[in-house]
Amino acid sequence: MFCRSILVFCVVGLAVLVGCSKQGGQTELGSGKPQIGSRTLAQDSYSVQPEQPSSSGPQAPLPPSETGSQPRGSQTPATPSGGAPAFPGLTPAQPQNAMAAEDPFTVPDGPPSELLNYLEKLRDARPAGDDFASIQEFRHKLASTLVTVANKVLAQANVATPEEMQIGVRLKMVGLTILSDLGDQQAQTELAGLPDQLEKEGKTELADVARGFALERRVDQAAELEEADLLQLAADVKAFLSSGPVETEKALLAFKLCQVLESRELSELAALNYEELGKLLEGSQDPQAKRIGTLMLGTSRRMKLVGNPLEVTGVTLEGQSLDWSQYKDKVVLVTFWATWCAPCRAEIPGILKNYQAYHDRGFEVVAISVDRERQDLVDFLGQNPLPWTVLFDEASSEKMADKLGIFSIPQMFLVGRDGKVLATDVRGPRLDQHLEELFGPAEKPVTAPVQPAAPATAPPTVNE
Repeated sequence: MFCRSILVFCVVGLAVLVGCSKQGGQTELGSGKPQIGSRTLAQDSYSVQPEQPSSSGPQAPLPPSETGSQPRGSQTPATPSGGAPAFPGLTPAQPQNAMAAEDPFTVPDGPPSELLNYLEKLRDARPAGDDFASIQEFRHKLASTLVTVANKVLAQANVATPEEMQIGVRLKMVGLTILSDLGDQQAQTELAGLPDQLEKEGKTELADVARGFALERRVDQAAELEEADLLQLAADVKAFLSSGPVETEKALLAFKLCQVLESRELSELAALNYEELGKLLEGSQDPQAKRIGTLMLGTSRRMKLVGNPLEVTGVTLEGQSLDWSQYKDKVVLVTFWATWCAPCRAEIPGILKNYQAYHDRGFEVVAISVDRERQDLVDFLGQNPLPWTVLFDEASSEKMADKLGIFSIPQMFLVGRDGKVLATDVRGPRLDQHLEELFGPAEKPVTAPVQPAAPATAPPTVNE
């Protein structure tokens, strides 16, 4: 399943990239799934979400094992010079005749497995020329081929596996989408009617796959929608999730929609959908969908923090439970971090500077480590002792990272003397500004004597 899924998206990606490279725009086609818990290294930055500009510096995701998703940026190995297939278990189909050898878009006959194997050779296909007409012709041929392969797979329901049938539907939706974008009105009509057609044929599960694909494309286009259209899209996604069992694909669609709403700065609407869709996901029997639902509910809580009380719970490395009451009447910085997170380590000198300047006036810090391994935290603190409380979230029965939907770090919240959150995202100069407003200027500049350790090796990817 994994290999063939990669195969499908490699071919789809080829059509997308070729189309974008010559037209100077971004395509609306593609899987576009948010990679929850996955890691992308870009110098010293980490990102768990599709890249979005941050006004306060880079962030890092929780380790991939936190949610079991594949690391973003992982690539399928290229075919070696010896001709070994790039996808284990798949071998390129041999052309049936000389004409087929000359035209890679001649679709062979055969069972579903051979038809899907045939797509392997399209991975390296390229337009005949660099001019616009050649590129458009190539995209049209590739899209038509995807539809032809899909139709041949779907016509063999008696021998195709459920996985092959689902891939067939996705291939058809992708091919029709490309053709529609190229101005093919017949393809556009067929694309719009495919879910209902599959439903009429009694293929309910496949109709569900097609509806999910159509909704995902609408979410991909949501950045340009009016607010009223976004409200309708959110309602449609909710209805889709409510229509049957919620599996990982549906959960990722819901999460992506909420991210779009948040990126549009529609905070109230985003928080509402994180909560409503998160509740639907939490009731899922699918472990990954349930996990995503937990994060979405936490994100809704986090988005509503400012002006509301925050109670921190957790366990120290010594196994002691945190007594949050001891921070009453204090100004507290609550920071989520990890030893392997370079942006988190980069924040430490600034936090330490402010701690030394304002601690005597009532400033405290509670650092919640989301490290997976306790020993990593022990080793780091052995080399870099910190004067504030450090909690090991993994040791808690109710993790604060889950409770507040923390899927990227560092995250830093400032809690006032009344126990209510004053501000979120108080990194770097923002923390300095807030503390000066609360306490007045620091009496004298303080140089932090403790520097972060050399960049730690990020934890290995583990799928649970």
